Amino acid sequence: MPKPPAVPKSAAARKRPPQRRAAPDAALADSGKAARSRRTQARILDAAEELFSHHGIYGVSIRDIADRAGVDTALLHYHFANKDGIYEAVMLRRAGDVNEARKRAMDDYARKSGGKPSIEGIVRAYMQPVFERLRTGGRGFNNYAALIALANNSALWGGGTVKEYFDPAVQRLVDLLRLALPKAREEDLYWGYQFLSGALTLSYSRNARIEGLSHGRCRANDYAAIEPRLVAWCAAGLRALGACR
Repeated sequence: MPKPPAVPKSAAARKRPPQRRAAPDAALADSGKAARSRRTQARILDAAEELFSHHGIYGVSIRDIADRAGVDTALLHYHFANKDGIYEAVMLRRAGDVNEARKRAMDDYARKSGGKPSIEGIVRAYMQPVFERLRTGGRGFNNYAALIALANNSALWGGGTVKEYFDPAVQRLVDLLRLALPKAREEDLYWGYQFLSGALTLSYSRNARIEGLSHGRCRANDYAAIEPRLVAWCAAGLRALGACR
């Protein structure tokens, strides 16, 4: 029986069905799951941030956070283990951004000052990133700032992971103040930061008492009015401390 004519290799190759590329279903599924997880975490942290800013860590329960976020309490334990884990995550979520911005602002000012920084310039550079975010960061950052104000008046503040984000910016502030106040005692530079920090956090604590005291002339969220006055006030105090012997 005669053999059928041979099919040229090129034609045979064309007749074979094209090889399918491995569908990235698993990768897509993992990516979608990760995105949903991030959204859930963000919703939990937003809810916790708002509640903590009003009531502090001890005035808020896991159930409160879950109800505000619209999720089951099991998800909070899955993502953050416990309430302390949620609190730390809330505190650290914005800390890197604002403190890196502080350091950049102070470094930029130091370069522009040619090694002769003024106290006002240093204080302004340290505070400006916070006030910028208070004006533009919306409800989320304002909740965060109010929470920092609460924490700053707590014995819990300043330890653990938090100091890794905040301390470098504070030390940069003190280093620059040392240049501006070469005769100041070392301890007075740190006391100066302590007093500055208290005044700054009170200024964004959402404490509206000043509105009543001033019969409406002053508003607690009038950051355009607060920032220059606070810079002048803190600079005057630092200058006075630097002159103490």
